[in-house]
Amino acid sequence: MGLPDDPFDQWDYDGINEVVLVDLEVDGKMHKSLVHFDRNGFAYVLDRTDGTLLRANKYVTVNWAEKVDMKTGRPVKVPEHSPLKVGGNTQACPSAMGGKDQQPVAVDPNDPANFYVPTNNWCMEDEPQARSHTQQGTVYVFANVYMYPEKPGVTGKFKKFNVVTGKTEWEIPDQYPNWGGALVTAAVSLSTAASAAISAPSTALPARSCGRAS
Repeated sequence: MGLPDDPFDQWDYDGINEVVLVDLEVDGKMHKSLVHFDRNGFAYVLDRTDGTLLRANKYVTVNWAEKVDMKTGRPVKVPEHSPLKVGGNTQACPSAMGGKDQQPVAVDPNDPANFYVPTNNWCMEDEPQARSHTQQGTVYVFANVYMYPEKPGVTGKFKKFNVVTGKTEWEIPDQYPNWGGALVTAAVSLSTAASAAISAPSTALPARSCGRAS
């Protein structure tokens, strides 16, 4: 993506998520934009012609960083949520699964600021361990990581999120992590492959108006 989104990544957020190209009006000016929902919990909007960072909003609960510095693109880290000390236990949100992982977002080209996002709403406790080996082909973690739901009974959500304003228009909670990608069709409807499939109009309806279909 071209930004130092997770410098010295202490949380395993390595942001490999997809990027989406849309034309967006930001601060009264049209931009050929790139939108990226990172595992670290921030939704980035860049001008894809020159790399200018236009927005970086939290789309899930994030406490490892206060915000993103809009001049440098670097996160402003919160020390008490930064695991560094071997044997020390550190709490952080989101978990190492990320606010979103490989499951793709969707967007209606006629409403390019609003994205439909499947999220994982977990936090974690991270206890770094001393490196014990560098054997090829073996797992390289060296940390005890305990992940837990941010809110009991809700470990995933499907939401409509405005990447310009940083506001959630509506969201549908799920008792399971939301690993299904989203899709918006030309018929102005949307769906996601979650624990129970969800379909709803892609207009700004409240979550209670959205139906579930098996």
